[in-house]
Amino acid sequence: MKKIALFFIFLMTFFACETAIEIEVPKHDSSLVVHCNTSNLHGLTKAYVGKSVGILDNEEPQQIGDVEISIWKDGSWVSDFIYSEGDQVYLSETNYVIDGLGEYELRVKENDGTEHFITQRMPTAPSVKEPNYRALDLYDLFNDTNYDIIDFVLEDNDIGETEFYFAQGYIKYHSSGNFVPLFTFSENPILGRTPNGEGLIFSDESFNGKTIALSVNVSNHFYNPDFHDLYLRVSKITPEKFLYLESMARYQDALENPFAEPIIVYSNIPGGFGLFGIEHGELVLVE
Repeated sequence: MKKIALFFIFLMTFFACETAIEIEVPKHDSSLVVHCNTSNLHGLTKAYVGKSVGILDNEEPQQIGDVEISIWKDGSWVSDFIYSEGDQVYLSETNYVIDGLGEYELRVKENDGTEHFITQRMPTAPSVKEPNYRALDLYDLFNDTNYDIIDFVLEDNDIGETEFYFAQGYIKYHSSGNFVPLFTFSENPILGRTPNGEGLIFSDESFNGKTIALSVNVSNHFYNPDFHDLYLRVSKITPEKFLYLESMARYQDALENPFAEPIIVYSNIPGGFGLFGIEHGELVLVE
């Protein structure tokens, strides 16, 4: 009985000392959000533009169609963008606006006259050799998928500053010629995941200026050699795009995890949020 009495006294003391603390969340000032991710492989360049909402706001983020967008290369105009109401996206008036080495600038002008200028320098082309397909039909329990393996050799010819890469498998339909990305993953620790399994990212810190043999796993659920060709897409990406993809992947991993550290998604939009990123890619047929 004595132990029970002490237990109830402890509970009363604990709850009596409980204090409610109100946290005042600062008012959110809506900012411009821009997402434009393009490469030399893209036809029309897409740009998504919206306004940010506060963490406690009930409204859904909406796309906006009243801004002016253009892309410039080395100070010269390349293309304006037109807003597509049906898709809620801005489309470049010109195909393949990212074409050749140089400094590209995305210019966004809001309807109140506020302007945003974001620059990216086109990386050099990647050098991919000896792509090889291994139809092993293995099973990965963690990703719950059957997969095959693509081996390739990457020649990192630029010695000096760290460079960043992106890799993903694709199938190309014989009938339509359309390319469809494949879920791509790897157990190699230097190859990092991207959001939603959209390929792999890595830097050349461990092989700067050298040649390295790499392998990636590609889901074979949709691949059929009778109807498709298999391709490997390897790109050099800007550091800003790498940081965005890396932070977004960590952000998704932290969702609904009460023990995870808060993740801030990288942004390179001055006065706003989002990303303007470019890449120099190669699509290599895998035999």
